[in-house]
Amino acid sequence: MLNSEETLAQKFVKKGLWLYLFTILIGPIGYLIKILISEDLGPGGIGLIYGVISFVTLLGAFNDLGCTESLNYFLPKYIIKNEYGKAKYLLKLTLILQICSSLLIAIVLFFIAPWLATTYFHEPQIIEILRIAGLYFIGINLFHITTVLFSVSQDTKLQKWSEFLKILSIAVGTLLLWTIDRGSVEYYMWAWVWGTLIGCIFSLYFSYTRYYLLYFAGIKSEKNLTDRNHFLRYAFATLMTANIGVILSQVDMQLIIVLLDPLATGYYSNYLSLLNIPFIFISPLFSFLFPVISELHGREDRVKMEHIHREFSLYFSILGIWLSLFLYQFGESLAVLFFGTDFRESGIILGYSAFFLTFLLLIQINFQFLAGTGKIGARARILAIVLPINIILNYIFIRLYGVAGSALAVGLSWIPLWYLSYRATHIHNSGFDWVPFIRNTIFVAISGSISWYIIHSIWLQSQSRVESATIIGIAMIVNLTIFILGNRSLLKNAWWIIRKNR
Repeated sequence: MLNSEETLAQKFVKKGLWLYLFTILIGPIGYLIKILISEDLGPGGIGLIYGVISFVTLLGAFNDLGCTESLNYFLPKYIIKNEYGKAKYLLKLTLILQICSSLLIAIVLFFIAPWLATTYFHEPQIIEILRIAGLYFIGINLFHITTVLFSVSQDTKLQKWSEFLKILSIAVGTLLLWTIDRGSVEYYMWAWVWGTLIGCIFSLYFSYTRYYLLYFAGIKSEKNLTDRNHFLRYAFATLMTANIGVILSQVDMQLIIVLLDPLATGYYSNYLSLLNIPFIFISPLFSFLFPVISELHGREDRVKMEHIHREFSLYFSILGIWLSLFLYQFGESLAVLFFGTDFRESGIILGYSAFFLTFLLLIQINFQFLAGTGKIGARARILAIVLPINIILNYIFIRLYGVAGSALAVGLSWIPLWYLSYRATHIHNSGFDWVPFIRNTIFVAISGSISWYIIHSIWLQSQSRVESATIIGIAMIVNLTIFILGNRSLLKNAWWIIRKNR
């Protein structure tokens, strides 16, 4: 399942090609879904459907009991040692736990839907939507467990194919409803259930035929109480930590749902979509970093781990300062371009957290290292410290500034989150090259001045999608030109490092 002869160059380049190919396909489809629903339902309708999905996503962060990430940590170690009996036992244990917990939570959700609709969401008419969301909840958790063998074996091709078919099926259902003018929050929720079911069927079939039959079917499960306890302890720590991005983002959404209204929830939901635009291209590297670090940790190759941490931190710090300025200056234009003039507020909200984006990128690197090296307890402690800070800041700033205050609270919370995760990964830190970072800060100042001229001298405020597209296009050309001309040696060095890392 794991090819020990592959170099890091092959892992990051060859398999990375599949990640980026499907990312280019999946990303626009996801935005197409939201664009169609935004035009059909408006901010209030978007607030309802994505508020419910956010609530379900928050439940999903705890539903798998931490076992999925625990499998990603333990299975590569057993596979490297050809201990497939132990791996099979953990797979069966995880499947049983997740199915039972999914069904239990979905049943509870079905019966408390009336209370949630009136007391939590303040919208009595969404009772049936919450019950439909219970089916989506079961499906999305089954989808995660059926794709775990793909991520463990670093089979990026099948992993991304599964995600692609799921999102494509959702898009087909959404487009059909939009075309025949039958769109509603309830019907669009059914489209999500349908798409998830298609993804589950595909991933389950190939997990069974490509991996289970080949590696596990003829192997007897090998139960080892010591290994099982280690697995469950790791899973419990993961459960407490859940997924740092999911927890922080969804807690913010839940506070907005409770303290404000569906309109504010809709603005915030589309703000999150704008914030995630850079991650369409960045997240594949982060998602693949975990199994690579886990494998290197299993081989006790600390030199390569330090090298990866140092170089990733440098490159994403530089990328972060460029993206921060761009999103701050062109947030409104992006909002109008993607979602229409009714969602200009989403772009304004983006400006409240844009300048903290560099911290978020570095957090992703640090947390992948903590998970990949088994320091899941450190992640739990960090979250335990930062989550209350995030909730308090959200409550204060939402009261002061409304929905935009939540974005500001999130950005401020990224600072202690980065600092604590940086301290926890100090063993893998081997210095930071400040020269290219300072050089790029200067370049950003130059680029920002030119961008400021574009905005305030040519267009004071974009009023249409055409104007927004023109503004963004010119600004991207300016920024990319300055970035490439100023970082030619750095870009060449990055490619040389990948080739050298064998």
